[in-house]
Amino acid sequence: RAVFNQSRITKLFFLFLWLSTLGCALTAPFGVDGTHIGTTMNCVNTGVKQYSSAGIVAVAVHDTSVFLAISMRLLMYSLADTWSDRFKSFFSGGGMGNMSKSLLKSGQLYYL
Repeated sequence: RAVFNQSRITKLFFLFLWLSTLGCALTAPFGVDGTHIGTTMNCVNTGVKQYSSAGIVAVAVHDTSVFLAISMRLLMYSLADTWSDRFKSFFSGGGMGNMSKSLLKSGQLYYL
């Protein structure tokens, strides 16, 4: 939120993505069937419905969108003049302040 504090539309878009991720994650318990293994208290999956992977897809879309949006915003405020210099800054962090560089690198590590 701090990076896009001035953009209400962007914050609402990411709120929608976050709520979609939450909703998709709630489908997982209802998409897997299981049964006991013999007389033990352990169980095994007997069926997995196709929609049960919606949570994984939603998290991937959300994380990718956040990473790309924050990276683009940070690169727009870098001291680089051309797109090729901004592309280089994306990997090196050159031309950025310490806070921006740290935020970019930590985002890259998380996404990696």
